[in-house]
Amino acid sequence: MAPRLKQLTVVLEQRERIEHERQRDVAALQQQANEIEARIRGAHASVLSIRHELRDVLIPVANHAVPMSDLKLQATATLHAQLRVQSLAIELAGVRARLERAQSALRAAAADRKAIQLLIDRHLETEKRATERREKADLDEIATTRFGARMNLEAQA
Repeated sequence: MAPRLKQLTVVLEQRERIEHERQRDVAALQQQANEIEARIRGAHASVLSIRHELRDVLIPVANHAVPMSDLKLQATATLHAQLRVQSLAIELAGVRARLERAQSALRAAAADRKAIQLLIDRHLETEKRATERREKADLDEIATTRFGARMNLEAQA
């Protein structure tokens, strides 16, 4: 293997490792985002359930007063669940921002790898053309030598 090709191959292997690392980073962040989204859906369902329970508490039953302790408990639970959803939404926004940066880094790593692969392909093509030129020159030399030898034989005869 030509020294230049060997160097390019080593660089290509490094770029492929970097690209794989970036792919793993993107996959991990995407998994994290999916988990947070699932937690948000669960927390939102909890908010809706608590609100439904609060409505049930607020509907007075046959001239009975609404117990304030139940009302406070339900209102606190609703507020807590809403804050949890908001907290998760903020966390998700942070993960999505990191995911976007990781995807950008992955695109850059893929471009770097493709550039090195292109250099290798060009190098191989250049070597192939040079080999073909040498072979053609060798064949021309052989044909010229044979022709010269044949002419010498004819001249001697």
